[in-house]
Amino acid sequence: MFDKHNGFHHNHAFILLSSIIYKSLIINSSYKPIDYP
Repeated sequence: MFDKHNGFHHNHAFILLSSIIYKSLIINSSYKPIDYP
């Protein structure tokens, strides 16, 4: 049970990090339209 909880926690953190990186990429690409026309 403890192992499952730990795995869930790790998965949640990974999803959060992925979401932050994804948002950062979108902001970056829309902030610099000259780099990627």
